[in-house]
Amino acid sequence: MKTLTTLAITALTASVGLAQTVVEVNPTNEAALGFESSGNSGGGSSGIQATTLLDGDGAVFIGGDRTRYGLSSDASLGNLADLNVFNFQWTTTQEGPTVATAQAPALRLSVFDFGADATFGTGDDRVISLTWEDGEQSSADRQFVAGSGSLNTTYEGDFFGSSASRVYAFTSGFGRGIFDAGGNLIAGSNSAQDLSSLISFINPGAIVFGFNVGVGSSVGNYEGFADRITLGFAGSEATTYNFVIPTPAGAAAFGVFGLAASRRRR
Repeated sequence: MKTLTTLAITALTASVGLAQTVVEVNPTNEAALGFESSGNSGGGSSGIQATTLLDGDGAVFIGGDRTRYGLSSDASLGNLADLNVFNFQWTTTQEGPTVATAQAPALRLSVFDFGADATFGTGDDRVISLTWEDGEQSSADRQFVAGSGSLNTTYEGDFFGSSASRVYAFTSGFGRGIFDAGGNLIAGSNSAQDLSSLISFINPGAIVFGFNVGVGSSVGNYEGFADRITLGFAGSEATTYNFVIPTPAGAAAFGVFGLAASRRRR
């Protein structure tokens, strides 16, 4: 996240819709688009690599014990209340031997909540991560965790899936669940549940400023891939972020397209 002040001003003055396109993200344009690897520990790393496991043109590699790869914006991507599409494709290629319930990539949405008074900087602002994980789903809906699936198979994680739609919140500086201005856990907010129920614990006007995929911590020597993150809000078309390794002939074109897409979104 770049600056909360810029984020707050942008969010309070305009609702930003997403471009009606597929955005190709590659190692040449990822920084300009705002994508980066972060939160690495225990030998964790993430970044765009070539792979044929998902769609054949590249994907985000997720490896090690803990890592995140995604977008953090200094502007609002949309209002949380308007979110209606958020999903991605993933596969596990090597299990982490330490924690069975974390052996699939997680999909996280970064949310800024202005608090009950809808005013930035008054003490009850909160940064909240809303997270989908395969291991948080009911046993019948788990795709890979605890032996439900198989290595090197493509699956989908979806905040709005017909069955596998249980997500949970993590409040920065406090822990799992959603906390009030006094730092007290709001009852019922720390369990995995459908998104609409979870949003009821968050103040109206909260905005989305980023998202990421990742794994950990404490999963051990994990390897997997994620791709085609799709994000959309009511009133605008969803945007799919496709992670690619360009062919030599197409590298220059991808770089120009990516920078143009960055300018449109900002």
